[in-house]
Amino acid sequence: MKNILLSIICILLMTQSFIAQNVDSSEITNEIIPARNNIGCQWSFGGGYRQTMLDELNDRLFPGSLNGFDNYYLTGHIGFNIVIRQHLFLGVEGNPFIVPNILSKPNHDHYFSGVNTGLNLGYRVLKAGNWIFDLGYGLGFDYNNLLVQRTGSQSSSFEDAISNPLTATVSGFNASHRFSLKISSLSSIKMECGRAKQHSWGIEGGYILAGNNRWSDFNLNEISGPPVNNSGIFIRLVYSSFREKIKKESF
Repeated sequence: MKNILLSIICILLMTQSFIAQNVDSSEITNEIIPARNNIGCQWSFGGGYRQTMLDELNDRLFPGSLNGFDNYYLTGHIGFNIVIRQHLFLGVEGNPFIVPNILSKPNHDHYFSGVNTGLNLGYRVLKAGNWIFDLGYGLGFDYNNLLVQRTGSQSSSFEDAISNPLTATVSGFNASHRFSLKISSLSSIKMECGRAKQHSWGIEGGYILAGNNRWSDFNLNEISGPPVNNSGIFIRLVYSSFREKIKKESF
């Protein structure tokens, strides 16, 4: 897994270098896009890798096995921010994930999925040429869902089907804090109809600090179960699109 993460980092760094070489930094200056008191908005999309502590869950589901759910898995990203003076970011974001099951019990499939979501606060600490450095903090929660599905069996009657369902689901929540640093490279800037539009690609990495998961059944009754801790590192590639209305006196 470490080799996979190192490979992803190398690919992302090469992508950033390629973008930087193909964007003329002289076209991306404060003379064209000056610092203003306006409020803009920014959408972001992306994906990458994230870590979660699933060892105790694996011990309960697959006792005596060396396999189970991986502690590192792919995650998506979508976010929206209100941007004040191109420096302060206030918004929300969501990061869905699904963990592949390497080994299932006979006649059972297991799926672990969820989402990390919450409020987002960011600050642009440095802008050098076409490179941007942003610090971020997120306050939210992690929602975890465990689905167990029986396979290779059929119900003989309606009563049998409802008394012995083929699937079972338990879910849980835990509060989380996210700390991150994003390094972005501007890929294009356009001025259209009195609006500035910026597009950028970036690498965002950091750490999520979370508490232990508390499980509940379908009726939201709390149940005892193995703790799942969503704390861990994350790294992702992020595409951002920023728009801001420019006042005439800014030119």
